[in-house]
Amino acid sequence: MQLKAVNSWLGSQRGLRLTILTLCALHFAFCIGAGAEDRFSIKYQHYEDDKSIYYKDTKGVTSARWLVAIAKAITEKTSLALNYGVDAVSSASWKVDGVTSASKRAGEEDRHSGSLGVNHTIGKATVSAGLGLSRENNYNSDYLYATVAQDFNKRNTTLALSVSKAWDEIYSTKIGESRDFPRDKEASTIGLSLTQAITPWTIAAIGHEYSIVDGYQGHPENVVQLSDGSFTDELHPETRYRNASVVRVNQYLPWRGAFHADYRYYHDSWGIGSNTLGLKYYQYLYSDLILRARYRYYSQGAADFYSENPTTADDFPTIDSKLRDFDSELYGLKLIYNVTKLANKMGLNAAEKVSLDLKYDRYQQVDGIISATSKGDNGLKADIIQVGVGMEF
Repeated sequence: MQLKAVNSWLGSQRGLRLTILTLCALHFAFCIGAGAEDRFSIKYQHYEDDKSIYYKDTKGVTSARWLVAIAKAITEKTSLALNYGVDAVSSASWKVDGVTSASKRAGEEDRHSGSLGVNHTIGKATVSAGLGLSRENNYNSDYLYATVAQDFNKRNTTLALSVSKAWDEIYSTKIGESRDFPRDKEASTIGLSLTQAITPWTIAAIGHEYSIVDGYQGHPENVVQLSDGSFTDELHPETRYRNASVVRVNQYLPWRGAFHADYRYYHDSWGIGSNTLGLKYYQYLYSDLILRARYRYYSQGAADFYSENPTTADDFPTIDSKLRDFDSELYGLKLIYNVTKLANKMGLNAAEKVSLDLKYDRYQQVDGIISATSKGDNGLKADIIQVGVGMEF
């Protein structure tokens, strides 16, 4: 009886559980034994937006995320990577926002995710493989992945091939559910990329990724109001073919700075096409402090079947606003501080390098095309704050 009472108390103390997770991860990091290329990091992220992407005039989501990552060298050519994350999602909305991938109706829920990977070097090639899973209230996901990267041209050129497979199981929490649940979804992805050193200061990369998604792709709790006043369940096509092409350029700058730029073009069989431009600028403020500024612009066209006012004639009625025509911007700052000297002065000599980071991002969606004469501001807005500590042994 006493043990049951203690477990019940711990289960209600979300902050305490996350603190225990942090302390256990730190203890493990110092006990695994020092070795070349061993790394440990723990990050905390707070996400908060102002509205649901499904239901108008409702409040949004608050999400607290902890992520622990450990890399351990087993031999000179083989290393393991372990990641574990937990999301604590709260919502005042009837429907929790899909931006955080959570899908409970309201209140609070936790999502746990983890992955284990192995990297092995064979000559000038690197082989990586791993598996992972995610568990939450009504959505389970398992996946496998493998990547082979081969260096050429005195290691100035790298060609990489990657494949992955995911199996999802979707449950419904709708009261009085009469449909057949759980439902399944599978996703198969293959990617090819080429990275080239242009000069000692410039690196460029191109890549393409193709995926096939089959199965249930709607949201079980979503209810769509039709133009005649009646209601129906949300329904999406069960097959989706996706293509994404990416170009990246990283440029070192002689004043101890660096500039990263990338462009991504995406289109799929649902009729959605998008363009993404990302820019990052890194600058040493002094020897132990780096500032990173970031900007990302995203523009998307609507799915062929999406309608703001669905009718009884629509084959795929939906209220998922991620399928509509919209633009978005994300901008933010990040500070990375090398505190190794300070840690050594405090007697913490176990790690060769210790760094702290602090990041803030602002995200905003707008309807239609962003222009000087017309710029809607009725889209979702979100603030993202992240703090973390990293160690190299």
